[in-house]
Amino acid sequence: MKKVESLDPRLVDEFVARIMTLQTWNEWVEANDKFERDGTLQGLLQRHEQIASRFRVARAAGRGLSGVLTSELVRVEEKVRGNENFRRREESFEVLARVMRQINQMLSPRLGLDFAALAAPPRGGCCG
Repeated sequence: MKKVESLDPRLVDEFVARIMTLQTWNEWVEANDKFERDGTLQGLLQRHEQIASRFRVARAAGRGLSGVLTSELVRVEEKVRGNENFRRREESFEVLARVMRQINQMLSPRLGLDFAALAAPPRGGCCG
């Protein structure tokens, strides 16, 4: 396998620093911080994962969840979706993702290939 040419880290640092000056980036960082520090939300997400895990086990065994657990799962999902910190993080991530797609659309034509697709980790499969 051919050795990969190393990049000047200063170029990457400059690119990242410019991204981090964007208002969109800072709004996402703030929203993500509040999301992670929201104890109520984190508890709801933990409970959701517990129920979802039980659902996956039951489904693998050819069963479903009890009505009580199904109802609780719905209630937990509603509370999560209704949480202001959850909504702000989701909304700010969508805006940030649009900016990242825009960057990809600017880089790709200049390179003659889809930069984001090429940079993505391999998905596996039989041959790669």
